[in-house]
Amino acid sequence: MTYFLVQSGARLNRMEEDGARLNRSRVASASLLANSLAARPWPETQVRSQIRRRAGAVQEAVIQVLAAADKPLRAREIHSAAEELAGTLLSWNTVKDCLHKNARRPDSPIERVGHGRYRHR
Repeated sequence: MTYFLVQSGARLNRMEEDGARLNRSRVASASLLANSLAARPWPETQVRSQIRRRAGAVQEAVIQVLAAADKPLRAREIHSAAEELAGTLLSWNTVKDCLHKNARRPDSPIERVGHGRYRHR
């Protein structure tokens, strides 16, 4: 706390600084901070499409990538190739989930051949 001296009659009394006196310095420093933040250049971010992909688009991309491959692929390879094929960013979790769920189904065109490796049946 900040204190200042106030003359009252013949004595000096110590008073606590509050109210407008205290807020003046806070408002000034808040204003300086706001101005310095406003002057900073903001980093450019990638804008993702606002339109959701239709259901099954990721699965179709994954199946097409595996069908075109001549050997089993790692999940990371499948993810990056599916992104290139789709022409947009795809969620790693969505691709991984697609591989996991489809490899467990006996009628699926995706087969798991080893830890993190998949191929087209």
